[in-house]
Amino acid sequence: MARVLKHSLLKVLFLSALPAVLLAQSETGQISGTITDPSGAVIASAKVTVKNAATGAVRTASTNDSGTYTLTNLQPADYRVSVESAGFATAVKTVNV
Repeated sequence: MARVLKHSLLKVLFLSALPAVLLAQSETGQISGTITDPSGAVIASAKVTVKNAATGAVRTASTNDSGTYTLTNLQPADYRVSVESAGFATAVKTVNV
């Protein structure tokens, strides 16, 4: 299912990629996580893209030096989350906010 890019295969772990619990009186949520390679090393500057399955709206973020990312103010919906980094396979997961 995953497409291999260049030299090695990245099995991205969506640690903490579960949507945040919606707070009382809040109508939005967030998706956050830490991107790592199979050895557990963090991947900095990975491109994280979330696409709302219902509307097609797209948001992007990049992981920081610690491999973490956060996309906030997301409307409740199913989202397709994809992660890309040079030399690794693109990883995709669907989550619900």
